[in-house]
Amino acid sequence: MAYRTTQIDRSTKRLSRRTLLGLVVTALALLGVLPAAPAHADHPSPLNATQINSLAGSRTAVEANLAAQIVVQINGERAARGLPPLTVNQFGANVAFSNSYHNRASGCVGSGCHMSQEEWNAAYGSGPPSMRAENVTAGPFYSTTGATTRAFMNSDGHRWNILRRSPDLVGVGVACTADGGMWVTHQFLVSSVARYGIDDGAAAPATNPIATSAGAGSGCWVPPSAPTGVSATAGNASATVSWGAPSHNGGSPVTGYVVTPFVGATPGTPRTFASTVTSQAIAGLTNGTAYTFTVAAINATGTGSPSIASNAVTPGTVPAAPPYAPLSPARLMDTRPGQATVDGAFAGGGSIAGGSSTSVTVTGRGGVPATGVGAVVLNVTAVGPTAPSHLTVWPTGAARPNASNVNFVAGQTVPNLVVAKVGANGQVSVYNNAGSTDLVVDVAGWFATSG
Repeated sequence: MAYRTTQIDRSTKRLSRRTLLGLVVTALALLGVLPAAPAHADHPSPLNATQINSLAGSRTAVEANLAAQIVVQINGERAARGLPPLTVNQFGANVAFSNSYHNRASGCVGSGCHMSQEEWNAAYGSGPPSMRAENVTAGPFYSTTGATTRAFMNSDGHRWNILRRSPDLVGVGVACTADGGMWVTHQFLVSSVARYGIDDGAAAPATNPIATSAGAGSGCWVPPSAPTGVSATAGNASATVSWGAPSHNGGSPVTGYVVTPFVGATPGTPRTFASTVTSQAIAGLTNGTAYTFTVAAINATGTGSPSIASNAVTPGTVPAAPPYAPLSPARLMDTRPGQATVDGAFAGGGSIAGGSSTSVTVTGRGGVPATGVGAVVLNVTAVGPTAPSHLTVWPTGAARPNASNVNFVAGQTVPNLVVAKVGANGQVSVYNNAGSTDLVVDVAGWFATSG
């Protein structure tokens, strides 16, 4: 005895109702009075119980868990309306999985997604439990079991099957696709001939509250794909590893990453980060040893495949930066007539001609110590230049670099902050490239010599 309703049409993603063979026609077909229907066009030849049970062995743990969630949701909808729960029938679940499995394999759409009468006869021909009704989804349109159950409950025919009184058994089969698609079949069964006579009552109206939330349960989730663009930068007994997020999260948000260091082909201790930050410091490495790194992403399903290895880096001791001492700004040079400096030195010397340089003593003045100074922080200002030009600042006694620190055009007053090493006699030199300009130099801090 069989009553079949509708599927979710994969081409339209909508639910529709289809009522097929009734009790009398089905009984005649089972007795052989009427010829059996042809095999399902999208399925192989009808499978017998042995074949169906064998096929169920390919069901994954994820698929079995999703089917169990849907059974809980079906019984939750029944409980919300005062109906007794349905008991899981394992053979019915195997039949349901067989239907979902073949619908997935064929990409089934439309009315052909239901089992044919011949398939029903082959599966359930040995007697009770017998199918009373079937619901089918065709297509990967719902990301969670809750969303699928809500879709069924918002369709008259599907909701009617879930809430019928005559079935006392249920089998649910879920077949997942690699991209998270979830193909679902419900089998509603009766355990005895006597249960066929139970009055199913009227179908629940579409306005009936739905107990299952759209986000309930989980989906056909898989671990994320591998992160991309992994790179590493060496530190002291450490490295900073950076990467790009995986292109596919497996249907569930990425919740963290695993970074594994390698020495050659030998993996070290993986570091797990419960964070979505795509750059992490990896400590506990050995200085002088070359490392590469792989990264794998984590979601609710598990840990995905590792990335391609990063570039090789060799951690080592990083010299400590010399201590920095900030100062209240103090004027060390002002070439303009009548202007003052902290001690009167290097004041009023006149503008700097193009193609020439001048030097200024920075140690022992304006709060800068006389010794132990490796570099100073200066604010260097060009005042009233006569032509477009630039200034270059460098340690006195060293070769002048081919670079600029202050750039300007005629008539501008342009300052810039410069960090310059201290050269011979505690001085720095300043070069003007073209025209002429007055020069103002203020000190704002100093660095101690390293070592």
